[in-house]
Amino acid sequence: MYIKDVAIFPDADFNQANLEIRTSFPPIQHRLVISNDVLIDILSREERQKIFSACEPRGFNFNSSRLFGQLYSFIRINPPEPTLLKWDSDERLQLCIGLSRIIHPTTISFEYSSRVRYEDTNILEIIPGSIAGFGAKSWVATEEHRNWLTETEGNELSSLFRAYLSADLPKRIKGALWYLEYAFRTYFIDLRWPIICIALEYLIHTDRTQSTKQFSFRTARLAEEIRLENFNEGIANEAYNMRSKLVHGQLLRDLGEYKMGLYEKIEELLRLVIKKAILDNAFAEIFSSDDNIRAKWPII
Repeated sequence: MYIKDVAIFPDADFNQANLEIRTSFPPIQHRLVISNDVLIDILSREERQKIFSACEPRGFNFNSSRLFGQLYSFIRINPPEPTLLKWDSDERLQLCIGLSRIIHPTTISFEYSSRVRYEDTNILEIIPGSIAGFGAKSWVATEEHRNWLTETEGNELSSLFRAYLSADLPKRIKGALWYLEYAFRTYFIDLRWPIICIALEYLIHTDRTQSTKQFSFRTARLAEEIRLENFNEGIANEAYNMRSKLVHGQLLRDLGEYKMGLYEKIEELLRLVIKKAILDNAFAEIFSSDDNIRAKWPII
């Protein structure tokens, strides 16, 4: 007997995407080994149909028509604690999926996640994972977005995942990664915006006073470090002011193209800073203490 923890990525968005985008940026179509026990693969038709059925709510005298299939799936081979019912108990699969959003944001979620028990090639049991409540779904900020990974991005994910596992990362980097993942599992932009700002503050905030200055000055310096264009202290200050309005009860109403672009900018900044910290030990070391951050980016 062997066990797999699985998260299927449905193909609905791919099927509705522009033909030119689908042709120019084809999704992962073959097995891709991420690490010794995590991979991206295409499940057989029997496997995916049974998992879809196991995860979908039941009706009475009702059979819904499934209008989507599988694009690809994230798979954990022989997860720990195989006798327990808890899917992804050590969160290794969720970590891999979270890192995949740093490479390229997608809506891969846990709506169709399961622990599958096999005897040889026969499915013995399917135990649904996180199919309801918070964390079952995820969202990207805009609809005009390629919602899948290419094979090149899959290979990049493999390198990033292995680097993460081998690195001794500061607490700030790990915390920022999970704030980012929390944001992806949050639908409303008026909640998502403060979460991204909290993650950035988690990285660079060192003192109780001059919080706005710490945010605007240091995030602008972060943008310089990762060579993110069109991001400066003025833009950072606008983003932080919007965050302050939202957390003080002023709902986001007419977002508009400019504000949407501003949100996308701070999310991109967060993703790229985490990525650089995972791959660059010297950069990650800056975030190991308040004194290191103050020395690198002093507030005058």
